[in-house]
Amino acid sequence: MREKTRAHYRLVDDVPEEVKRRRHEELASALREESLAFHKSLIGTEQLVLVEGISKRSPSALQGRADSGTKVIFENIGAYEPGDYVVVRVSNCSSQTMQGEALRKTTLQEFYN
Repeated sequence: MREKTRAHYRLVDDVPEEVKRRRHEELASALREESLAFHKSLIGTEQLVLVEGISKRSPSALQGRADSGTKVIFENIGAYEPGDYVVVRVSNCSSQTMQGEALRKTTLQEFYN
């Protein structure tokens, strides 16, 4: 419990550590499953991505964020800079990231009209 709160002073933490750990693992597992299912539903779609910079794992790729906040990795063809909006066709995913192919540079107005 957080210190200096009413709960800290008035309640007793009577949940065993093993139960806390199990609950945390169950919740994390459910979150990963739901996230993966959502990302799989986006495979084949075109997503608006805000370029953040070079991918940490591959210097030949860029990373950015889709509207959903999901990290998107795509090949750096040299035409995009951090701050650019790029249309990316999603081709693969995990529970935390999506991978795809950059199609073109765009603007918010152009993408949504």
